[in-house]
Amino acid sequence: MRRVRRRPDDRGPGSDVSLLDLVTSLAPRRGARIAVLSHDGASDLAADLGARLRKATVIGLSTSVDAWERHERFVHDGPYDVVVDHTLEHRRRFAQLQDLLFLVRAGGAMVVRDGKASIDGSQQSPFGKQLDRVMMGHRGESKQPGRRRDPRWDPIRLGQAIEALDTRGDHLVFTRSATPALAKLNEPAMNLHLSREVGRDRLVSQIPPEKFRSRCNLTFNAAKRPAGQPEVYDVPAMSLRVYHDVVAAPGQIVTKGGLVFPDTYRHNSRGRLRNRYVLDLAPRFADLKFDATTLETLPGTYFYLDSEFRGHFGHLLTEQVSRLWAWPQVKAAHPEARALVASNPKRPHVVEYEYLFYEAAGIAREDIVLIDEPVTVERLHCATPMLSNPQYVHPALGGIWRGVGDALVEGASEREWPTRVFLSRHQDAKRPCNNQSEVEELFREQGFEILLPETFSMPDQVRMFRSADVIAGFAGSGLFNIALVDSPKHVISVGSERYYAANEYQMASILGHRMDQVTCVADDPDDFHSPFTFDHEREGRWLAEVFSSLP
Repeated sequence: MRRVRRRPDDRGPGSDVSLLDLVTSLAPRRGARIAVLSHDGASDLAADLGARLRKATVIGLSTSVDAWERHERFVHDGPYDVVVDHTLEHRRRFAQLQDLLFLVRAGGAMVVRDGKASIDGSQQSPFGKQLDRVMMGHRGESKQPGRRRDPRWDPIRLGQAIEALDTRGDHLVFTRSATPALAKLNEPAMNLHLSREVGRDRLVSQIPPEKFRSRCNLTFNAAKRPAGQPEVYDVPAMSLRVYHDVVAAPGQIVTKGGLVFPDTYRHNSRGRLRNRYVLDLAPRFADLKFDATTLETLPGTYFYLDSEFRGHFGHLLTEQVSRLWAWPQVKAAHPEARALVASNPKRPHVVEYEYLFYEAAGIAREDIVLIDEPVTVERLHCATPMLSNPQYVHPALGGIWRGVGDALVEGASEREWPTRVFLSRHQDAKRPCNNQSEVEELFREQGFEILLPETFSMPDQVRMFRSADVIAGFAGSGLFNIALVDSPKHVISVGSERYYAANEYQMASILGHRMDQVTCVADDPDDFHSPFTFDHEREGRWLAEVFSSLP
C-alpha cells in the first residue's frame, strides 16, 4: 500500500487556479526556481507563476520539444525548488516522473497535476501500480534484482529519491530526498549545452550528418533481415569537443558540474545511455560510484580513448579506433597532446597489441597515458566515435581502418597464406557452438584451413585476411580483421540468433564485402552469449548453396 499523507488545507478538485496557489505555497519567497512541463504549450501556468512570483525564475517547456533538448534546457537552469508535471498525460506519468523528479533540489517538490486521477483507475493508467512499486522502493521493501539492467531497478531508484509523497486536492506532491543525481547528456544535448555555456569548454569542429547506403552484398538464412543491419544508415554528426578541468575515471567516465558527458557512453545514440561503471538512476540521470570532490589533477592536453572494455580487441577496433578521425587535428593544434586510457579490473595495463594498433594509427607509444583512478584532467579532447553498434557507421572509418591495416601488415611474415580460411575459437569462448567440430569439418571439406586468429601476431592476422579470397568463421571478434583488408572479400559467418553480427555487417557496409550469414537457434533465446547448435538439416542445406557458389 502507498502511504499518502493528506494535508488539512486540501482545496478539492484540481484546477489551474488551485495549482497556482499550490506551487506558490511550495516555492521560496525569494529567488525561487520553478520548472513547468506542459502539453504542447497549452498551459498558462508558467506565465501566471512568473507574474505572481516576480523574483522567481520560471522555465516552461512543452512536450513537443525534443526530449533530450528539453532535458538539457531544464538541466541548464536547474536544480529547481518546484517542478510541475502539467501534462495530464496519464499513461506517461511514470516516464515524466523519471525525467522530472531528479531535477528537484533536496527538500524541493515535484507536483503532478491531477495525479490522483492517474492512480485511482479512472484513466486506465498503469501509474497506480507503478507508483506502488516506487513507494516500495522508498520504504526499502523491494527485492533488489540481480541484473544491473533489470527494469525493476527503475522504481527502486525513484523511490530512493523521494522523501515523502502527499496529496493536495487532486494533485500529488513528491518531496525530493538528498540522494545525488547527475544529468546524462547525449551528443546533441552536449553540443547544445556548450553553445549556451560561457567558458573554455567548446565544440571544436564537426563533420555533418549524412545518409550512407551499405555496400555489403548481404544474404542470410533467417526468415527476415537480421536486426541492426539496415540498408541505409542515418549517420549523426561527428563532433570534436574540448573540456577543461573535467573528471575522467576508469571505465570510460567523463563528468563535470553535475553532468555525465556523452563520451561516457559507447552506445552514444541509444535512447537510454548506459555504462556499467556508472550507477543508472533513470533514462536521463545517473550517479557516480566514486567521490569526485577531491581528485588529483592531471596537467596537460589529452585525447580521450578509454573504453568500458579497454584492452578487448573487438572494442578497440570498433569503438576506440573509430574516434581517431580527430587525433590528427588535436595533435596539429597541440603537439604536446597525448592519448588517455584507463585501467580496468580485467586489464590493468596497456597490452602489447594495443600499442601496435595505436602506433599503426599514428600515436606513439610514449604518447599513451594510463590512469588507474579518477583524475581531474586539465584539458581533454573528446571525439564522437564513427561507429556505434548497431546504430550507425561512418563511411570515412574505412580509410582509418585501411591505414591501420597498411601499417600493421608491413611487419607480417613472408610465407604462403591460404585463400580460404575458417576462423575458429576455443571451446570455452563466449557464444560457443555446441557442435563446433562438425562445423569445422564442413568447412574443411570445402578446402578451408581451420585457424585460431589469436595464435598469430597482429601483422600476420592482417596478412592472412588480406591474402584470403573467402573468410569464414564464428561470428564475433575473430572475424573483425575483415575491417583491415585492402579489397572486398567474401565473408561467411556462423552464429547464434541472439548475436546479430552487426559489427561485421558494419565493416562490410563500408568495405563492400559479400556477407553470407548463417544464423542458428540459441539454447537460451534471452541470453546474448547463449550457446547454439548448427542444424545440419536447416542451416546445412542453406550453407551448401553458399558453398556451391564459391569459385
